[in-house]
Amino acid sequence: MWSKIRRLSGRFPLRGFWWACWLVPVANAATFYVAPTGGGTNSPSAGTSPANPFATVAYAAGRVAPGDEIVLLPGTYRNPTYGQTPLDIWKLEETVRVNNLNGTAAAWITIRAQTPGTVLMQGDGDAIFQLRNSSYVRVSGLTIEGEVDRIPVVLAKQYQFAYKDADGVVRYRVDPSLTDEQIAALTNLPVLDFAQRPSYFSTTGLLVQNSHHVEITDCTVHHLPGAGVRLQGIDHTKALRNTVHDCSRRSAVGTHGFVVQGGTNLLNDGFTGTRIELSANTVYDNYNEIYSWSELKTFINPQIDEGKGLTVQKTTAAISGWNIGRILIANNVCDGNGFSGIHLNGAQRVDIVNNTCFNNQRSGSGPNTGISVQDGADVTVRNNITVAVNDFGGRALSAGSTTGLVVENNVVQGTVTPEISAVAVATVSGDPRFVDASARVYRLRPDSPAIGLALPAYAPSVDHDGAARTPPPDAGALEFIPSALQLWRLQYFGTMVNAGTAADGSDANGSGTANLADFACGLPPVGAAILPAAFDAAAGTIQRPGMPSVFPASAADGGRRVMYFTRRKDRAALGLSYTLEAGMDLQAWHPVPESAAPGPSEAKLAVVAADANHEIVKALLPDTTAEGAARFFRVKIGNPSGE
Repeated sequence: MWSKIRRLSGRFPLRGFWWACWLVPVANAATFYVAPTGGGTNSPSAGTSPANPFATVAYAAGRVAPGDEIVLLPGTYRNPTYGQTPLDIWKLEETVRVNNLNGTAAAWITIRAQTPGTVLMQGDGDAIFQLRNSSYVRVSGLTIEGEVDRIPVVLAKQYQFAYKDADGVVRYRVDPSLTDEQIAALTNLPVLDFAQRPSYFSTTGLLVQNSHHVEITDCTVHHLPGAGVRLQGIDHTKALRNTVHDCSRRSAVGTHGFVVQGGTNLLNDGFTGTRIELSANTVYDNYNEIYSWSELKTFINPQIDEGKGLTVQKTTAAISGWNIGRILIANNVCDGNGFSGIHLNGAQRVDIVNNTCFNNQRSGSGPNTGISVQDGADVTVRNNITVAVNDFGGRALSAGSTTGLVVENNVVQGTVTPEISAVAVATVSGDPRFVDASARVYRLRPDSPAIGLALPAYAPSVDHDGAARTPPPDAGALEFIPSALQLWRLQYFGTMVNAGTAADGSDANGSGTANLADFACGLPPVGAAILPAAFDAAAGTIQRPGMPSVFPASAADGGRRVMYFTRRKDRAALGLSYTLEAGMDLQAWHPVPESAAPGPSEAKLAVVAADANHEIVKALLPDTTAEGAARFFRVKIGNPSGE
């Protein structure tokens, strides 16, 4: 632990990756603007300024050259027939469809939101943002929203078995009036050569097909009836720092939140390193509410068995032409999905490293509820935290029919399959000690067994949030970063753990104030005296931090009493709160309202002195002379961070 603390401020070299040489500024690169209300198409300056934007991304994409960028102005972008009635559940329509857009290795083309979070794309066709047959393209900062909240589950079930045949005739795989028990008894359904499923219930949010050298970054994709993100037939592709949630909930095609399918080698470049990278994504609450069926199977299992978080499937030499190169799945946080947070099904040469998966078992059944590997080859599972606590046999870590499996230095809370047990090395079983898993705060407490567990040779240099991993690195997606409070405990008590004499509520020095109050007021937890703050009012400087102190009323303060107290400048980052409270006695307390022009029952707070870490606050207290007015005042210190 000490070596980790001493090296917190150290610098770490960036690892060499295959894209490093592409970050070169391109001379004479142009910027084109797009807005939902745009329309400029004829003038020489059309699309070249925010004042005269194009109306569609596709139009702009037809005019860019390598090195150019397309900037999307704030607004809501929708497919042409979005929301029209009568409802067309079959339409093959996209909000954005970009085809054959190609930059170069030295001059990428960028499609980005001018300001992330201000560009909303909606759609009720087969996809919202589709990129096909393209290369050297970056997509960044988009928010893509699907129709889940506007599609009743009962409507999705009504069309669950519907499809169109090759002649466009609507048919049903089975009679919709059949019960689940009757459907389960059907074991000789015909294999269908063609089946167009209703797009409305399976809309994909962000779809990349048959493309190489593509980067998808900092996008939020949510509430898609089908897959949130689907990368199909890709090579040399990265998806970083994206958030995908509440997807795959209305589809009957068996999809997931974040899908890589059919990874392939589009370029015969001989590169054997990482060709596909999925890192620092947040993938949660993706699950199925409609069970799926396949036109290629002769039966239907009338149970929900799809709806995972992040999956890689059908990516092998035999199936998709994935002959060389590796897939890296690192630093992702996956929680609350229907089944496994990370799942491989028929994938080769995959490294699953430093991810955090927590209770991916929303569907309440099935063996795969953590990290799972099926029908794979040459797969490594290292430095992860996976939690799956349940009573139905769901596994925190599972594998089946996989060769060349390496499992090392993982924290596992839950059960594992025999195939995992046979090869696992240095597994730590038990509670990973997250700060607050119920609030999805998956950073580590100072007593976490994941601290220092990771194998340094495989750990990414930074964590999910971009914080440097300090040697020895930690397991999971989020590195333990000691807070000022934890370092304060270590200084005075020799431990960072909030327990025993070092606990926040303990009074280590017998002064009558808790340790947390000492810390919050800038005092060491030693010595018995409760010292008031001292400061130079004229200079605005602190001479000594101290505990809250009340002074008699004075004419200068309008006849009101005054309290001075010390608070930390970094209180927001620490989760510390300082609340002025009042009471008629020492039993019942209530917060005091604050105001710049305080009434009789209000207080006015102002900073009167400060140093690098603290500030002295002057509180002009409520009037204590009125009948029934409060007589006692205090500052309540709260630490709601869960630490």
